[in-house]
Amino acid sequence: MNERLQHLCMTILEGEATSISISIDDLADRIAAISNDARDIEWVISTLEAAGCEVISPPSDAGERLQSLMPVARRLRESLGRAPTAEEVAAALRVDVESVRGALFYGQVVGRG
Repeated sequence: MNERLQHLCMTILEGEATSISISIDDLADRIAAISNDARDIEWVISTLEAAGCEVISPPSDAGERLQSLMPVARRLRESLGRAPTAEEVAAALRVDVESVRGALFYGQVVGRG
């Protein structure tokens, strides 16, 4: 597995003194700079959970953001003839790219069941 992903997991697990938990929003912020691949995200979450770290989902607006960006992403896919980048979706929505990445990450996590 990617050394940066392994380092991320070790940093999270070593960074908590008492209870080990991380919010899904914080995890999304941390992993977005490394990978947006669903398999990588699944590996990180599984690795953290196997080590006893709870990945928690506090109330978030990521679900609403995801619903608002999906129609735009579909239109961009049709016009570009390929999957749009997070940057292209962000530009079309006039929001920051991290907001788009967070919403996409949320969708991947929710989709994993």
